[in-house]
Amino acid sequence: MKAGLQTLLLSPCADGEAKAPAWFTNTLAQARSMGVRRIVLFGTVSETCREQCRAAGIESACYPSPDAFPACSRERHDCTLIREGCCYIAADGSVFPCPRTKVVLGNVLETPLDEIVAESEVLDDLRHPEERIKDACASCPDFPSCCGCRGNAYEQTGDYLAADPFCPRNKGIPRKALPVSAAPYIPHKGRAVRIDRILEIGEKGGLVEAVVQPESDVCTRDGKVDECALLEMMAQASGALYLFRVTRHEKPEELPGALVGVNAFRVYEIPKIGQRLLLRVRKQIRFDVFYLVLVRVYADRHLLAEGTLKLYEGAI
Repeated sequence: MKAGLQTLLLSPCADGEAKAPAWFTNTLAQARSMGVRRIVLFGTVSETCREQCRAAGIESACYPSPDAFPACSRERHDCTLIREGCCYIAADGSVFPCPRTKVVLGNVLETPLDEIVAESEVLDDLRHPEERIKDACASCPDFPSCCGCRGNAYEQTGDYLAADPFCPRNKGIPRKALPVSAAPYIPHKGRAVRIDRILEIGEKGGLVEAVVQPESDVCTRDGKVDECALLEMMAQASGALYLFRVTRHEKPEELPGALVGVNAFRVYEIPKIGQRLLLRVRKQIRFDVFYLVLVRVYADRHLLAEGTLKLYEGAI
């Protein structure tokens, strides 16, 4: 993925503090090496922060809050900053596409900024709105010169690629907001369906819900989930999240895909009938047309199972 970044938005100081955090200097040096042209500072900003920006040779500006930043086009329902290459770093080091699109991309205390930007699937999506933004924005006559406010979309639907629900052109159009049924996003039908709802979509993955029903054929005689069925559940969760993300129009397309391998599959506790399971999916690495995906299964905040799945590209 291209690590293009034109504007860096920062809230370097926590509320009531004037001292820049330890990550500020290193991040500023990375921004310079990445070719960042402008830095915008929000909140209480020390003179040291301004001096470091000047010393780095990067144009900077200060505003009391993101709401006071005139380049934020939320009210105009367009998102030129993100499209041109932008991200936001909060005082705790968390990185987001912008102050209102609260999809966590990473944290500069754990990962260098250039690596976060280069590997971010979310930023790559937002830099290519003509290929990724969904209806009704994608069907608008003003698209793709206008692609809606991504912050509005995420706050109201949980999907950073959804149509901007506050745009006047989208008035009266039904709003699809998470959670949604997972059934339209997997090819399985009837008793073969192992998952129920897509709850969250985020950086390289998301969260899926599955409830083990009494009449399900995934259970053994003692009322516990068969391990092979649990593995299939994990694969379906991965595929459903992918198809939800790339479906731009009302009806999802059928894409090829398959589970071709599994590594380090561990079951710590067998799920039981009636349990509500949460499957956390996170892409790890890509090899040509294959992905390695880490899936963890939880119930009542306890880790029940985990494994790294190898999936053919059409499934993830």
